[in-house]
Amino acid sequence: MSVFQYPALLGHVESKKSYIRGRLIDREFGVEYTKFEWQQIQEFSKAKKKDRIEISGFVSWLDKTKFLLLPTRTTSCIFFICKYEGLTPPPNNQYIACKGKKEVVVKKDDNPFYPILVVEDFELEKPDFGKIKSDISQKDFQENMFEGWSNIDPVIQNLLAQNFVSSPSTATRMGGFTLSMFNHPRQRRLVNLLKRDIRLSIAPEILGTKKPSFDVYDLGIKHSLVPFDWEETIANYDTISNKTEIKLNRVPKSTQEHSFSLLSQKQSPMDLESNGLVKSDYPIVIEEHVERKRNSVTADLKATQFLIAAHLNTPSIELSVVKKSTNYVQKEIKKFVETKNFIAKKILTHNQMLNLDVDGRPMSAIMLAISRGRSTELDRISFDNIKSTTSDFIKNLDMSFNVWKDEKAFGKIHPLASLSYEEERIISFLHNNGPYSIPDIATALNMNLEDCRKVVRILHEVKFVLYSFDSEKYDVVDQ
Repeated sequence: MSVFQYPALLGHVESKKSYIRGRLIDREFGVEYTKFEWQQIQEFSKAKKKDRIEISGFVSWLDKTKFLLLPTRTTSCIFFICKYEGLTPPPNNQYIACKGKKEVVVKKDDNPFYPILVVEDFELEKPDFGKIKSDISQKDFQENMFEGWSNIDPVIQNLLAQNFVSSPSTATRMGGFTLSMFNHPRQRRLVNLLKRDIRLSIAPEILGTKKPSFDVYDLGIKHSLVPFDWEETIANYDTISNKTEIKLNRVPKSTQEHSFSLLSQKQSPMDLESNGLVKSDYPIVIEEHVERKRNSVTADLKATQFLIAAHLNTPSIELSVVKKSTNYVQKEIKKFVETKNFIAKKILTHNQMLNLDVDGRPMSAIMLAISRGRSTELDRISFDNIKSTTSDFIKNLDMSFNVWKDEKAFGKIHPLASLSYEEERIISFLHNNGPYSIPDIATALNMNLEDCRKVVRILHEVKFVLYSFDSEKYDVVDQ
């Protein structure tokens, strides 16, 4: 609509009302917006009262001649309907600073006229809203999400909450997390309620279950905001669709982030080599003593502003920290497996559940640390942040395997296949000397480089004896 519809409510200070779910398009109280959104809304509200207008905002095209100017990509409560003449049209979703005059368009219906901004000049700009902060902390967000539940371990609570905070896309990996959720058969209904309750905290437009559309009453049309940069898919662990299967490979195609919740009706995986578990960043087991304290759920109206702020605050991490952290996580996972004599070390290798490759579970722990950094408004991720996150990452694995250890699934993990002479030479060399690159292995063992490359590939991808220590070097799993 052409004028802000809730001017009186924006000053409302109450943070909780009897709403059963989070909101994005339907936000009506000032407390539901981040500070930068609210500042932009105020600027637009002031500009609405003027005939000559200078205002900055985001372009959202309606047709070839008109576009909306929005305060932010996440707000639709106030906007300008804009037209232009003799100018090169600005790109869609571009932030611009524009100048123009207000004109009145006359119609022949119940609403006989409406204002329009005639843009006379504009400049493309990069928005600088400073540090984006929420009124609530990560702890507040998490506690509200689980306030109707008891006996859920704090680490599991955090993993479930960070699934919504998500992690950024990189050059090699689509952003977001994949979690697999197991529960005792007697708890099936309870786990379904848990998943439902925590999702009610999140606006459906953020989850991707509802289009972020709104009415442009003056034009008699509906329009949509740019979809939120994160969405979630819930799938059956045992029957994953081909479409979801492709996304689980996390091939990056854009900055879009996508999280997956693979729900299982079983207490434990039938096979630790199953694709759903291999692709999961972490498994989650909901134990029998978890209880739902009450039936009514009240959404925190500040949950939306928390998620918007978190997704706009992606901390940086230095390459040296990534390399050091990768090696640290690899060692911690190996130490964990050594304490579980019922786990075959095969699951530490390429395309397995606890894949030690640089793009395997070490990356899962690093991305979890970055996600936590988003939640706590960090500018940079340190090695200490990775160590703390890795501790919780291992603790969750320990809780899961303690529940699973008496299950028959572990009988399906087979011992290593017999090794050839060249394979034994390479394994022995790496066992005694640590991680080496393929050219260095070939030189040390006086092997043809291509033959060495082929043998290492078989040991890594077929026989699961080696893992990629970093982007160039390989090491032995059982060391």
